[in-house]
Amino acid sequence: MSDPAPAETDQAAERREANLLQLLQSLDIQYEYCAHPAVFTVDQARETVPLRSGVSAKNLFVQSKKGQRLFLIVVPYEKSVDLRALGDSLGVGKLALASQETLFDTLELTPGAVSVFGLMHDTHRRATLVIDQPLWNAPRLQAHPLVNTATIAFDHAALECFLMHTGHEPIVMDLPSRQG
Repeated sequence: MSDPAPAETDQAAERREANLLQLLQSLDIQYEYCAHPAVFTVDQARETVPLRSGVSAKNLFVQSKKGQRLFLIVVPYEKSVDLRALGDSLGVGKLALASQETLFDTLELTPGAVSVFGLMHDTHRRATLVIDQPLWNAPRLQAHPLVNTATIAFDHAALECFLMHTGHEPIVMDLPSRQG
């Protein structure tokens, strides 16, 4: 049995965040930054993170049943994704949460810090980005800057610029919701 992802250190998290912010600056991407206590769930974020302009996103890092395909799923906070129906829509069958090790090996992230910006580390483009249509249509979004102790708000055009830089072509669709 393999070990889980390496334990996160404050220094590693700070370095990862600084590298992202430096990249955004080099791409001339404007953002609004807000530091806050660490959050690990949507409920904690709603209670802790000061409201900023933009739709707040949550992220799921999943894999196909045999682990052949990886997907970063990005949806608004309030949406609960039906992974079985999504897997069928994507033509890959059953989807399940990827292991912490796979998350770290692919996006260099630990649970709680996952965001679309992790794709900057996916230089081999192993992960496919799937974004919910309403989130993609939002003029302004919010996401963690690769740490769960901050949130940045940015325009949709900034997201497109970032994705063009990383070479990740998103699949934009109305993601199926779980009922109940």
